[in-house]
Amino acid sequence: MTANAQCDTEAVTALYNKFLTDHKGTPEQRKAASETAKEYLSKFGECPTDAEKKIAAFVKGWQSRFEAELIESSCTNAVDKTPAQAFQLCQPYLAKDRENLRAYLLLSHAGFKSARGADQSAKAETVKAARKALELIKSGKSVDRWILADNKDETAGTLEFYSASLTADTTPVETAASMRNLARSSTSYSKDPTTYLYLGGSLYASEAKKLIEDYKQTCIGKDGTPECNAASAKIDAAIDRVIDAYARAVALSAGKPEFARVAAAAKPALTDLYRERHENSETGLDKFIAEVLSKPIP
Repeated sequence: MTANAQCDTEAVTALYNKFLTDHKGTPEQRKAASETAKEYLSKFGECPTDAEKKIAAFVKGWQSRFEAELIESSCTNAVDKTPAQAFQLCQPYLAKDRENLRAYLLLSHAGFKSARGADQSAKAETVKAARKALELIKSGKSVDRWILADNKDETAGTLEFYSASLTADTTPVETAASMRNLARSSTSYSKDPTTYLYLGGSLYASEAKKLIEDYKQTCIGKDGTPECNAASAKIDAAIDRVIDAYARAVALSAGKPEFARVAAAAKPALTDLYRERHENSETGLDKFIAEVLSKPIP
């Protein structure tokens, strides 16, 4: 049958009106409109008159937008309700544009939510998404809604914090650098005790621990040599930076029950290191904590 034979005006009008009835309605109505749109385009998409071509273009455009919204909503629903499955369910949305900042922010959000719970399976994917989102932000990409925070800077801070904290055990050097950047930033993370807890831990793992191990290997039995004295001074300086970070974590946690776990982790570590640097004494520790926030970050 030719296109002209199919394009009965009454049939075209009836199916188009059926589409118009539903295309702006409820989600269920719009789903029905999508099926009608597919039927319309298969039957009348090639009709020859200008009016029919205009209708077909409108229906096709609506259907394309609806399918795009469906792909995006599948992703956003997964992020909101089943974040552990988001990396799988968001792939069609991401596949449409591999430089889509919104997609990477959604995946980062899902990963951060999963990381707070018991599910660690998506940790690597979360870090990958967060770092890609940071890369896109630094390249000038923007979004209407930042998802993770109210503005670009806070969003970038959140991405940096989580991508660094999730890799603290494997890349402490990079984590220390990121946490130091956040500590010196204008974002809320500069006043978040968790930043300093991670800073202290990653500084110890990446700096102090290695210096101590090297000292034990090369200087045991050689105390007093210029080289070993210099090595000992480096250890002291590294430990002092860790002490400073833990003291800030404790100070910023004071009076804030939501950070009780941070204080519980930071205070014992701080006390042990402070005693190590002060002849096994805690004298002056409380004063140090009380004053640390007024000092520049080393």
